[in-house]
Amino acid sequence: MTNINETARERIAWTSGKAALFSHLFGLTALAVDFAVIIAMSVAVGVGYHLYISGSPGEIATFLRFGGLIGLFYLVIQSAAKRYETREISQDQAVLRHTFRAWTLAFFCTFCVAFLLKEMNVFSRGSVILHFIAGFAVLAALRSMFVRIAHSGLARGWLASRRVLLLGTEEEIRNFRAQHGAARPGFQIAGAGILPGLPSSGTSFDEIARYDAALRQIADTARRLHVEEILVLVPWSDRSIIEHCVDALMSVPAAVHLGPEKIFTRFKDIEICRIGTAATLQLTRVPLTPLEVLAKRAFDVAAALAGLVVLTPLFVLIATLIKLDSPGPVVFTQRRHGFNQRQFRIVKFRTMTTADDGDVVPQATHGDPRITRIGAILRRWNLDELPQLINVLAGDMSLVGPRPHAVAHNNDFQDRIALYARRHNVKPGITGWAQIHGLRGRTDTDDKMRARVEHDLYYIDNWSIWLDLYIIAMTAFSTRAFRNAG
Repeated sequence: MTNINETARERIAWTSGKAALFSHLFGLTALAVDFAVIIAMSVAVGVGYHLYISGSPGEIATFLRFGGLIGLFYLVIQSAAKRYETREISQDQAVLRHTFRAWTLAFFCTFCVAFLLKEMNVFSRGSVILHFIAGFAVLAALRSMFVRIAHSGLARGWLASRRVLLLGTEEEIRNFRAQHGAARPGFQIAGAGILPGLPSSGTSFDEIARYDAALRQIADTARRLHVEEILVLVPWSDRSIIEHCVDALMSVPAAVHLGPEKIFTRFKDIEICRIGTAATLQLTRVPLTPLEVLAKRAFDVAAALAGLVVLTPLFVLIATLIKLDSPGPVVFTQRRHGFNQRQFRIVKFRTMTTADDGDVVPQATHGDPRITRIGAILRRWNLDELPQLINVLAGDMSLVGPRPHAVAHNNDFQDRIALYARRHNVKPGITGWAQIHGLRGRTDTDDKMRARVEHDLYYIDNWSIWLDLYIIAMTAFSTRAFRNAG
């Protein structure tokens, strides 16, 4: 590694300090703007709604208190998740989901406080619904804008990225740069330390001394570069090398990391945990904890019961239209694979003149002559799936989850698509993450099914009750949820 003169060292320190200051100011600005917008939104919606309904502006002081309280809850929730840190903002790839979750929870907390203070009577249902929808839309738009600004600022060096020193052989450093060097902003490779010939058990004392001297020189350069992170890019099995590196780097005020092993690219939720007294590296986790299973099941039962009650008139209408349109039963059942690959019978409104459930089940195509006239309408608007609320109550399905496929298709796809069977680690759903992204309908190519599986696995790895609520809302209101139907 090359020596750095004092002028260059001071320039690095000044640039890093200025970028760090701008990063802090950027995060505070995002926080302040969110708070101001929430208060302004509360007043604007409250006054506008009351002027429209009654011709008077209403109690502006109440709107201010409401906006201040919900804004405070929103900021606390987002701050606890570190969403006002510049690097977190720049890497936020789930703006809608994160905003919806925080905004919904802030609303819930605010109304709990209003209920305890007996001030619920000052809120009308119309103004509350309008406030929730408008606030979510504006905050999501703001967040998207801040993500773009942060991404650009980090890329241009205006905002502070983590300065990283890579330590390893030339090949390991080259491979890391190729895989991660051009990734999204969040860290900056400030330099690299090339390890000399690696010591082995048979290495002489003088060679080990030279090796340690080289490591001390690398540590000195790390201090000069003002790095915050040091990545030791050697195989984890090389214990003696790691110990030499760590001993030399302990004097550097930076975090020392073992670089990623090749197998890590397969897993997203790797973490250090304990089983009893043994420390382990957990590669995968159970999809849902017992508490999460309970929460999801309670929500499914309550929502399915409410849905069946509310939708009974619609069910009667659809059943009548099906009987008038073509001969045959109103509903049909078909074998599907559910949780842990257990088979169950899914219930659907009949949309075809046939009800295949054998070893070969031809998929429906656009303009398929088997589809009835009323069936085409039901499939276009996902109404044929509504009887699956019965499957939800029975415990075979959930409201949200990977869509189950006919057993014949399931057996075919799991032989062709990697990790396809992992979709069965949770209960299948009436709707899901793939469906709201337009990935529904016929899967006549491996690429179509692979894209659906990738979205299903994302849902499994990132489940939360807020994600379920978001998917249900998008199923009802997003045009993408109805794409490729038929």
